[in-house]
Amino acid sequence: LNNKIKTAFKRSYGLKTEMYRNTMIFLMAGKLKLPTRS
Repeated sequence: LNNKIKTAFKRSYGLKTEMYRNTMIFLMAGKLKLPTRS
């Protein structure tokens, strides 16, 4: 889990707010998938 959070932190560099970073961590750690338009 710690490695997933570190990876999410690295991927979130350049995002504007802390909220976006936290959302990235929740998505990666929870193995959630975003819906896509078909």
